[in-house]
Amino acid sequence: MTSFPKNLLIAISLIAVSCGQEKKEPPKEKSEVRYDKQKQLDTLNKNEAANLIGKLNAIQSKDNDLKFTFKIQEIIKNSNRPISVIGNITDIMEKNGIYIFKIFGTFSKKDCLFEISVSSEMFHKIFSQLDLKYSLHKGCFIFKPTSIKSSSLLTIESEVSGGETIDDAESSLTYDFNDEILFFKGNLIDYYVYKKLPKDED
Repeated sequence: MTSFPKNLLIAISLIAVSCGQEKKEPPKEKSEVRYDKQKQLDTLNKNEAANLIGKLNAIQSKDNDLKFTFKIQEIIKNSNRPISVIGNITDIMEKNGIYIFKIFGTFSKKDCLFEISVSSEMFHKIFSQLDLKYSLHKGCFIFKPTSIKSSSLLTIESEVSGGETIDDAESSLTYDFNDEILFFKGNLIDYYVYKKLPKDED
């Protein structure tokens, strides 16, 4: 029986051990881990919103060429379909047991304000999903429109004329006709509140 030299046996053993070990990647930075999680959440939110819009066959601003407000009015009137908006809840009001969500978003490439009426039961469901540590609360909201109007933005311009103190300032209200904003009112049908990473993971 032939015996292997001692050094050769040691070398073979070391190679076998090193081959059996997986190469460990350096650990990710905390910011990288959070970024990866956020990307996964973004994908989830986008898919969930798309599923909800598809399930309810809701109108999206990209469905048609909706450059003018009357086209949006025609589609709403003739199709009897609900509208979908992805936007941020900016405020919530209560009036006679009905909650009104004020949502800022876009529709047909225009800035829009939506006032969406929500039942008390649905309000509590939505509110329980909001993380109040955040200032913005994004979601996808499907609603039946009751009114729509367009308006130019009203701005206040101030200028100092003939003096250098605040008492010499003059203000005037002006409309910016190049920047239209749409106002929608309606009743909520369904919703999806976007999920966020907890603040304590910062």
